[in-house]
Amino acid sequence: MRRNLEYNLSDAQGQVFTCSNRFRVLVAGRRFGKTQLALVELLRATWLAPGALAWYVAPTYRQAKRIAWARLKELVQTDTNLTISETDLSIQFHAGGVIALRGADNFESLRGNGLDFVVLDEFAGMKPQVWSDVLRPALADRRGRALFI
Repeated sequence: MRRNLEYNLSDAQGQVFTCSNRFRVLVAGRRFGKTQLALVELLRATWLAPGALAWYVAPTYRQAKRIAWARLKELVQTDTNLTISETDLSIQFHAGGVIALRGADNFESLRGNGLDFVVLDEFAGMKPQVWSDVLRPALADRRGRALFI
C-alpha cells in the first residue's frame, strides 16, 4: 500500500494536510476532494501511531457508509495486514490502529472511547453536543486531533 499519502493530494488539500493545528476547520465547495482528504488523514493517523483509534463521523451512520466506506476500502485494498469489518464499518490494521465510521444521529452511542483523531464531515448538520459533550472529551486524554468539514 502507498504510504506517501501526500502523493494523491492537490496543492489546496496538501495545505490542510500539512497544517499542524490540533483542531482544523475546512470550508470548501464541491469537487474540492474533502472526502479524499479526510480518508488520507484517517490513514495517516493510524499509520503513524500504532494502536491509534480514528473515526470518520457523519451526521448519520447511513451517510458515513454512503460517503466514505467504499472509498476507504479502495484506498486499503492492496494492504493484506488488516481486517475489514462490514458489520462495524471498521478497519483494524495488524499494527494495532483502527479506523471506524460512525454516525452522529445517535451521539450517545459514541461515548466511551478515547480517540486519537476524528473527522467530522458535514459538521453543520450535527447537534452541537456531538462535539462539546462527546467527541471533544474523547480526544482530551490522548491529545487527539480533529478535522471539521
